[in-house]
Amino acid sequence: MYAVEGLKPDTLYKFSLAARSEMGLGVFTKPIEARTAQSTPSAPPQDVQVLSLSSTSIKVSWVPPPAASRHGAIVRYTVSYQAVNGEDTERHEVTDIGADATSVVLEGLGKWTEYVVRVRAHTDVGPGPESAPVRIRTNEDVPGAPPRKLEVEAINSTAIRVTWKPPLSGKQHGQIRGYQVIYSRLENGEPRGHPNIMDVALPEAQWNIEDTTEYEAIISGLISETSYSVTVAAYTTRGDGARSKAKVIKTTGAVPGKPSMLISITVGNTALIQWQPPKDMPGELIGYRLRYKRADEESFTVHNFGSTDDHYTATGLFKGATYSFHLSAKNRAGTGEEFVKNISTQEEVPSGFPLNLSVVGLTTTTTRLTWAPPAPAERNGRITHYVVVYRDINSQQNSTNRTSDTHMTLHDLRPDTTYDIRIQAFTTKGGGPMSPSIQSRTMATSPAFATSFGVKAVMKTSVLLTWELPENFKSQGLFKILYNQQSVEVQGNMKRKLITGLKPDTNYSFVLMSRGNSAGGLQQQVSIRTAPDLLKTKPVLFKTDENNGGKITINLPKVATTAPISWYYIVVVPGSLTSSRRWENPDEMELDELLEVGKGSPPRHRRRRRYTEIPRAYIAAKLEYLPETFTLGDEQNYNGFYNRPVPSNQPYQCFVMAEMKEQHLSSANEKQRVFSSSPYSDPVMVESGSVARSVDSPEMLWVMGPVLAVVLIVSIVIAIILFKRKRASPLPKDEHLSGVKDSLLANSS
Repeated sequence: MYAVEGLKPDTLYKFSLAARSEMGLGVFTKPIEARTAQSTPSAPPQDVQVLSLSSTSIKVSWVPPPAASRHGAIVRYTVSYQAVNGEDTERHEVTDIGADATSVVLEGLGKWTEYVVRVRAHTDVGPGPESAPVRIRTNEDVPGAPPRKLEVEAINSTAIRVTWKPPLSGKQHGQIRGYQVIYSRLENGEPRGHPNIMDVALPEAQWNIEDTTEYEAIISGLISETSYSVTVAAYTTRGDGARSKAKVIKTTGAVPGKPSMLISITVGNTALIQWQPPKDMPGELIGYRLRYKRADEESFTVHNFGSTDDHYTATGLFKGATYSFHLSAKNRAGTGEEFVKNISTQEEVPSGFPLNLSVVGLTTTTTRLTWAPPAPAERNGRITHYVVVYRDINSQQNSTNRTSDTHMTLHDLRPDTTYDIRIQAFTTKGGGPMSPSIQSRTMATSPAFATSFGVKAVMKTSVLLTWELPENFKSQGLFKILYNQQSVEVQGNMKRKLITGLKPDTNYSFVLMSRGNSAGGLQQQVSIRTAPDLLKTKPVLFKTDENNGGKITINLPKVATTAPISWYYIVVVPGSLTSSRRWENPDEMELDELLEVGKGSPPRHRRRRRYTEIPRAYIAAKLEYLPETFTLGDEQNYNGFYNRPVPSNQPYQCFVMAEMKEQHLSSANEKQRVFSSSPYSDPVMVESGSVARSVDSPEMLWVMGPVLAVVLIVSIVIAIILFKRKRASPLPKDEHLSGVKDSLLANSS
């Protein structure tokens, strides 16, 4: 008996048998035939296609599996379908499809619903593999539900506002192309006349809408003090769907028409407004409302008057400004249509000078200036241009430049020269007063004593300035940094300076000068804006872990605004560094160095002792989002910073530091880091616990191990010496033991 393997399923084979001896192969027997058993198909049906027939049915067609892959007679097909989303997302199957069928119609499907369809073939042995999934969406239909949350509001006597939300997405049955707002006039609660239809078509961009979207329509041209019935229906390309439940609204009573108004401009920046009642005055006149504002203002000044008032004097008007006056009459139904009139006061020369004149850029031959217009009340008209007047302080000859902008660059200046600069604003009537002068010194042409003067880090009350020194630079005295009418001196070999005592969210300009070299003047300048005060409250102790020393949970402050923050840092500062007034607030620390020092993996046991012996500030965590609470000392790594156990038995404080997203200096292409820090927390001291002890125990091994080894070696040496003495001059037994004991006691002490 012999088993032939590796044959194909459902295949007819012929077999012959011959004997073989040493003389060779004998004669084959007559062939016999045998067919292998059937198996499941090894390939799915081919060329599966789907076609949407209606909003609830689709047609699925296919081609049988290749003959070589059927492995038997196909006895039936199975078609499975499953909705991608909606109320029914379960998998369904149609199993009674005959072997000769090449298509089937699936009915009872969801309207405007996407389905995934698969087909598989069966032999008597079982099913073959499924075809690749094919997606199809049923056709659109009219919406199956009305719009939601219909609200109606009377605007005035002839108009109403209608708002609504779309039908739920599962009931839209297609792309909502628009809405029909149907309204009818009611008499005694019954509709009168044909209903009116307002079509609210949606642009194509709004066809795919969300359930929370709200729509609005204004219906005007209505009759005052009349009730109306309002309903809304959504529609697709197949038609409009169900209407919402009707809302009844009554328009308000008729309001007054426009009053007449006369405005006379008087002396002393005032205007006299006089008016007459409206000709169309339904009901009783109960008063007037006057609103007015300057053209560049956003809000109106509003005054209400009684029915007998007929004039008002507006005071404090700006010269050379345009004002808009709005007057309306009121009855018990509401406020009527406004009478609108614009006036312009007479221009004069500015009574004030341009503000905030400052230097924002320097070279050896140029100076860049910026300023702001005079205060609005002092412009006295439209500012047409500015005149900048400047001169060498050692000369009486003035030079002038004219511009309509609020910035200017002075060219062709002399190097290493101080200039006196003023500015004047002009209207069509002439020029106003000169601004107070500022002095600026151009850069020297001699070799620069420092380069790359810039900003390393910006805090809310401090800024870290840095610069580079040439390799062959020799200090010739002190540097001086000027800012906002203040100055600070720096040693000539220094390359950085932390300026403190600044105001949050304020513009500052810093100038680096050298007092000792021959140039002796202004060298480089940078301008910055300090960080805003985002973290106004300090971290607060929440709880300590009594079972695990070195851990404490704190409540973190909340950010006061939606500023663009890139990272938050939790910083721990030993109390000795704050109580000694070295760092009275976090902005007095050089935070960039703190960030570099704090990076790294958890320290080894041998290094931990150094952290306890030399108190220093460190960063416990770097977080993308600021949680409500945070546990210090959990020994986890947070974005490259190790949250080491909090030092025990010594006071410490902590604070939160927010790093804002990258900003660019206005005067250079250099990036600067901007930080806003919270105040220090109150001092806290952690008692020694199990965690603290577990940290100290390896330290004791490093200390006690060598000590014990020394004691052991000394004891052995003493024993050898005593042994030799015993051989040379034997002692009584008690005296020998007493000598060893005394020697050990002496060495151990």
